[in-house]
Amino acid sequence: AYTVFSGTKPDAPSQSPGQGLKAGKESARFELDTTPPQFQKLTVIAEGQTLRIAFEAADRFSNIQRAEFSVDGSDWQFVAPVGEISDSPVEKYELRMDMPLGSRGQTLHTVLVRVYDDYDNVTSGQAAVSMSAGAPIGKR
Repeated sequence: AYTVFSGTKPDAPSQSPGQGLKAGKESARFELDTTPPQFQKLTVIAEGQTLRIAFEAADRFSNIQRAEFSVDGSDWQFVAPVGEISDSPVEKYELRMDMPLGSRGQTLHTVLVRVYDDYDNVTSGQAAVSMSAGAPIGKR
C-alpha cells in the first residue's frame, strides 16, 4: 500500500486573537508493506536418512528476501533459493539434508520453514514426516 503523511501546525496560541496562521506539509508518497509472503507447496519427504525439503514462497507486493528452516526445533539455518539469489516476488527452494546421528532413532520429524520479504514481514509453515514410512504425514 502507498502511504502519505501530512501534518498541520497552527500558531494561534502565540498570536493575538484572529491573527493565527496554519502551515502544513505532506510527505512524498512511499510504500508501506505489512503483508507477509505466502507459502505454496511445502513438502518434506524422507529418503532413507535424508530429508528432502521443497517449497515455494510468493509475495504480492515485494521480493522474497530470505528463507530459513529448522528440523525438530534446532537452530534456524539459511536456505538459498533454486536460482541462488533472492531477487523476485516468487522463489522456489529445494534442499536435501542428512539427519544428524543423534536423531536417527526418531521416526517422526517436524520441519519448520520461515520466509521474509524485503520489508521483513515473515510467514512460517511446518510439515511432519515419518522416517519409517518415507512420506509426509501432514503440513500447515
